Amino acid sequence: MEKRWTVLDYDREIVSELSAEANVPPIMAKILATRGLVNSEAVSAFLNPQLSDLHDPSTLPDIAKAAERVRQAAMSNQKVVIYGDYDVDGVSGSSVLVQFLKLLNMDVSYYIPHRIDEGYGLNVNAIRRFKSEGIQLVITVDCGINAVEEVREAANAGIDVIITDHHEPGIDIPDAYAVVNPKMPRSQYPFRHLSGAGVAFKLAWAIAQTLSPGRRVSPEFREFLMDALGLAALGTIADVVPLIGENRVLAKFGLEALAVSRSPGVRALIESSGLDGQRLASHHVSFRLAPRLNAAGRMAKAVTCVELLTTNSTEKARIIAEQLDQSNRHRQETQQQVLDSVRRRIKTDVDLDNDLVVVLADEYWHPGVLGIVASRIVDDHCRPTVLVALDEGIGKGSGRSIPQFNLFDALAECGGPLESFGGHAQAAGIKIKHNDVEAFRTALNSYAAERLNFDELVCSLAIDVEIEADELTIDLVNVIDRMQPYGEGNREPVFCSMGLRLAGTPRLVGKDDRHLAFYVRHGNASFRTVGFGMSDIYDSVSTSEYCDMAFKARVHEYNGRESVQLQIADIKTRK
Repeated sequence: MEKRWTVLDYDREIVSELSAEANVPPIMAKILATRGLVNSEAVSAFLNPQLSDLHDPSTLPDIAKAAERVRQAAMSNQKVVIYGDYDVDGVSGSSVLVQFLKLLNMDVSYYIPHRIDEGYGLNVNAIRRFKSEGIQLVITVDCGINAVEEVREAANAGIDVIITDHHEPGIDIPDAYAVVNPKMPRSQYPFRHLSGAGVAFKLAWAIAQTLSPGRRVSPEFREFLMDALGLAALGTIADVVPLIGENRVLAKFGLEALAVSRSPGVRALIESSGLDGQRLASHHVSFRLAPRLNAAGRMAKAVTCVELLTTNSTEKARIIAEQLDQSNRHRQETQQQVLDSVRRRIKTDVDLDNDLVVVLADEYWHPGVLGIVASRIVDDHCRPTVLVALDEGIGKGSGRSIPQFNLFDALAECGGPLESFGGHAQAAGIKIKHNDVEAFRTALNSYAAERLNFDELVCSLAIDVEIEADELTIDLVNVIDRMQPYGEGNREPVFCSMGLRLAGTPRLVGKDDRHLAFYVRHGNASFRTVGFGMSDIYDSVSTSEYCDMAFKARVHEYNGRESVQLQIADIKTRK
């Protein structure tokens, strides 16, 4: 679908003053101003985050109680299990706590539930297994805040549970030994947006404080925490929490820690991703490192990821990293197959003139990739999408939405046909019986018809600055890159230029020729341009002379030479 471009507004007087006072180029001042950074002090704090900006963990709910309970477990040589979610946030945060408790010579193991067989969060069967193994303390990572029944089961089994989570609490809070979550009611913690790995990192920090002579942790613990910043950054960036405030600090210094990490698992992961020796950026985590870790949870068992990130064996790390690489390739192939199938089904089974929400089910779809595919369909058609993999009577589905439509509220209202559901405004998961899919589709579209209209189903693209392309120099792009790390809440700047001349012959590149590469000219400047996953516009580009383009600008190095490369966000061609 054609996107509606919206160039963000800014106060020209403020931009002029900001450029002078903060000593940044006017184009960068425009970008900063549209993000609410309108004075030199705010700009300086944003561009120069410090480790000292991290908040002391002491004001997190129940953190002191949790740290003391771990100290008691260490003193009594109790068996402890770290129970994490199967996504990157969960496995990276779990790895932080596993490694830290091993540093304390504790009897610690870890458990990551199987995405398809067990589903999200704590489960009763796992609790019963822990009882049989003599586990006395369970620490959750990135899950547990709504596990009321499971925590009760643990208490009955004589097992204490410390919940570390960052998801919104429900009405009923589990009666756990401690609940460490910045979003708890009456929380005094000054930053609500930590990831699960961020909360786990804070617990490790608090335990280190408990075991150190003063508030400053011992040198050994400090060295560990500095290295663990890398795993905290992995989870923070991969979980798409806002990269503002404390998360910006964790991401910036964590990326630096990842690049120099001595962990065999981290090194193997970076090498298998083709990133060895590179300065790591947030997009490397999002598109190289995180997909390999997530692939294990989607296609196999995520517990392998914790094994990778906590091993001391270089050889073992390389073997696991290769396995993850293979799983990721399998995930990519499966994802493409499902995406192609969904797109075919939309042409034959969905009435886009009348359906505001796409709901489809199929017995041949892999449930582990449905969330990614649903996101692609949202991009294609700019309407909420729920996809269901049918299997032995019960279907498991994933949904993604648009900003104008709260999917969680919709499921709560139309949940009659559902066996269960969970999630938030823009993403959710469901379980549903085969025979109830059509009733669910009808109910969800009826609900949407009362809250959406077709005029709203237009994808919008926010443009930071309209620019003459020949203004883009290597120096300017490098200066703007001081705004990294990019992510949710601090997206990579998007520019647009009008009337670019299409130059040379476009080429299809990459695996299966999925990507498009060509050159554009403006004035005396020429730029290599890449459209990832845009092979479908090859004919349009080939037969056009000019284009208006929205893009991201990056410095590209090839054979020792640097140049500005444009990455297409959207393009409108014309003769």
